[in-house]
This record gives sequence, C-alpha cells and structure tokens, in this order.
Amino acid sequence: MESEKDKLLKSVKIPLILVIAMWLVTIVEAVLKTDFGMYGIKPLTASGLVGIFLAPFIHGGWQHLMSNTPGIFVLGVMMNYFYPSVSKISMLFILLLSGMGVWLFARNSYHIGASGLVYGFAFFIFFSAIFRNDMRSMAISFFIILFYGGIIWGMLPLDNKVSFESHISGAVSGIILAYWG
Repeated sequence: MESEKDKLLKSVKIPLILVIAMWLVTIVEAVLKTDFGMYGIKPLTASGLVGIFLAPFIHGGWQHLMSNTPGIFVLGVMMNYFYPSVSKISMLFILLLSGMGVWLFARNSYHIGASGLVYGFAFFIFFSAIFRNDMRSMAISFFIILFYGGIIWGMLPLDNKVSFESHISGAVSGIILAYWG
C-alpha cells in the first residue's frame, strides 16, 4: 500500500516540472533580453499551431508568471492526488483542447501563458465533484470556490490584454474531461 507521503510526492512531480519549465523560459527571456511571445498561439495560422504546446510556458513578464504559478502548482497537485488514475491524461488533454480552442476561436493576437491550464484544472476538479456526487470531491470543490471564486470574472472580456478566450477554452476543456474521467 502506498503511503500518503509517497502519494503526495508523486502528485507534486508533474506540476513542479510545469512550474520549473515556465520559470526557466521567463528567466531565459530576461537573460537574453528577448520576448518569446511570437511563439504563442496565433489563431488560424499554421505558425500558431506550435503555440498550442509552447504558449503555457511563455509569459508576458514576472507578474504574469507569478499569477499562474500557484494555480498550476496547487491545482495540479490536487488533480494528481485526488484523481491519480485520470489526472495525467486529463492534464495533457486540457493543454491540447484549451490550446486548440484558442487557435480556432480567439481574436487575432498572440495568446500566451498558463491560465488556460489553471482554468482547465480548476474546472476539472470542480465538475468532477458534481459529476461524481462524491463528498470528498465536494470538499475539494469548496476549496476551489473559496480560493478561486473570482475565476469566473476572468472569462469575461474585461481587459484586452488578457486572453479570456484561453480562460474559457480551459474551463470548457476541464468540464469535458471531468465528465469523461
């Protein structure tokens, strides 16, 4: 039987790798005094397809990176810990589906950052509780509402510098994967 400590350590691995990769990309940008934003998702362009895979690791500065780091780490650990049998494939498909949603439906701009993943992870956890009607999952969902309750405002086009399309695509991806998981 796997101990709680071992289970927690296994749950940290993928979110920690994602966060380290995000930080390394931003550090490289700062050291090289460059901007990798052109490698983000550019909707309906062939070159923008590569952004589906790269955009979550590219951020528009330190503040943008710091705003995505806790969500990726905390929600990623929660997904891995509470849903170990489906979390890895769900994380991968959240990345792919949210990126494809942005590529297909977003406004003509470069879309960067990991907030699509944050929204996907949060909505996966929340809707998993609803679809499973499980008390443990409901408690986890209460945590999500408590700490990420303002997440709904990010899906509205209130700031043209924020990719609300990425937020919506991530949320929809998380709901779909929670239903299928």
